[in-house]
Amino acid sequence: MKFLKKIGFSFLFGSLLVFVLVTGNVLATAGEEGSIESEEVEMNLELPDLYENTIIYNGTVNPELLLAIRMPDEDIVDYPYVNEDGQFSINFTHEEFVAGDEISFLLGKESYENEEIGITIQPKEEDMEVVQSSADTSAVEEVIIDGTEITWPEGVGSVRMNVSTIGDLDGAPYYAREGMTINENTQLEYVGETGFTALLNIAENYEEANDPDFPQPGEKVTVYITALGVTAEVESEISEKLDAWYVDEANAEDSQSNNDDNGEGSIENNQSESDHTDSVDEPTTDHTDPSDSEDNEVVENAATSSNVSNANGGTTSPITWILIGILVLAILFVGIFIVRKRRKA
Repeated sequence: MKFLKKIGFSFLFGSLLVFVLVTGNVLATAGEEGSIESEEVEMNLELPDLYENTIIYNGTVNPELLLAIRMPDEDIVDYPYVNEDGQFSINFTHEEFVAGDEISFLLGKESYENEEIGITIQPKEEDMEVVQSSADTSAVEEVIIDGTEITWPEGVGSVRMNVSTIGDLDGAPYYAREGMTINENTQLEYVGETGFTALLNIAENYEEANDPDFPQPGEKVTVYITALGVTAEVESEISEKLDAWYVDEANAEDSQSNNDDNGEGSIENNQSESDHTDSVDEPTTDHTDPSDSEDNEVVENAATSSNVSNANGGTTSPITWILIGILVLAILFVGIFIVRKRRKA
């Protein structure tokens, strides 16, 4: 019996020892694989400053690592596309940045803990709506530029731009007119998987084509396209063949011509009427129009019919009331007779 107890005790002790050794080995292995080496994180790393007015942001990371971006005070994480050279581009279209807040860039790989890098948002600064990295992205940009077509369709009184580009964009493109920059109102609208459009002369912004802020023929427009991990700038010029600048002038000339013609005609008509009034002195007599007479008869007949209808259906004759009274009394007497007969029975 004592022998069996010793065996059981030895077995329990051995099991606990194996558990401790195995657990320690697992924890040690997890500690070794749980963090990324700093050399990997810093390899090819460029995260430029962010500003309150930044809309498009470009940077570079180690292409072997996964990239995620977490906004200030949010659990929402964005995963921008990273190309084989580690370049990425992202549109902060719907974000409202506040100076002093921090955006977290999370770098990691499978079975490893993420390495978090915080970038503090800087106060608004001119021309920082688009932040580029220092990496040479010309080769990729050339691919986007060659695959993009900008056209200016004709339309009465409008300046519209259509853009057709490559697929797999990181967000809808933005445009900037000459001497201006992009903003939340200059993002193009989707019209297909790879098609976009924008109306440059928004009605509420310009009263007429000669407004100094109205888009002008030959004016340069830059379209910013974020795709393949970079931001490409595609330039175009507003077509001079559009009628947006000439319609108002033509209408003004036609209107002036019509007014002149109408003015001369009205003067002649007034003069003619004046002459006719002076030369003819007719007595003022009342004339009865046959059509007026017929209308009066119709109205009178309608009124008579209405009165007849009211007389027949609107009131009840005395004879009707007498008959109703007799019927009520008869019903009453019959009821009394039946009640008395039942009591006697």
